[in-house]
Amino acid sequence: MFRRIGIAVLIAALIVFCLCFFGIWVANAPSRTKYPVRGIDVSHHQGAIDWSRVRTNRIQFAYIKATEGTDFKDGNFTGNWNAAAAAGIKRGAYHFFRLETSGEAQAANFIATVPNDVDALPPAIDLEFSGHNKSRRPPGEIFQRELSVFWDAIVAHYEKVPVVYTMTDFQRQYLAQMPIERLWIREVILSPRQSWTIWQFSPRGRVRGVGGFVDINAFNGTLADFEKFNQTENQ
Repeated sequence: MFRRIGIAVLIAALIVFCLCFFGIWVANAPSRTKYPVRGIDVSHHQGAIDWSRVRTNRIQFAYIKATEGTDFKDGNFTGNWNAAAAAGIKRGAYHFFRLETSGEAQAANFIATVPNDVDALPPAIDLEFSGHNKSRRPPGEIFQRELSVFWDAIVAHYEKVPVVYTMTDFQRQYLAQMPIERLWIREVILSPRQSWTIWQFSPRGRVRGVGGFVDINAFNGTLADFEKFNQTENQ
């Protein structure tokens, strides 16, 4: 009997693993009643996207990779930016911030790439230890100085408070002493244990119109709150 129970448990665990791995079931998905506004974040890694089909998935917003560092521009940014708007999806642009790189030059790259559209979501800054940043750990004061330069240039140009996307390890090392008004937190196993504006709760979402997996996010608030989030500083 115990052997049968063990086999049954193993089969059940395997089923759960497969459901999660293939994006069929998201164990920590937040309630749509409590968090009705959902979004995705994409880059050239998703390839061609059918944004009209994405809209039919009850996806209200998308953050689209625009730039990285001082010179990288995502080759799919302009196409995604225009097509998402045409499909009626609120969109914003994000920048992957490279450590040990000039904040001023990174801001210039972003500003030269992303239109200053009053209807766009606030710009987002991606802060994490991956890619270029995987092995880089500059002193905190140097990081904060360059991020502040980048931040000030973005706020002055777009007149919106940026969103900061980050993970626990980066936040612990560099952001613990920095007040962040709009936090976009990645937590794909449990629920966030801190205040957040956007929660990336799954990296293996399935959305019609996107080939393969895509990150899924929830906004912390109602549709009315989301509209306020989109306003400029001067409104």
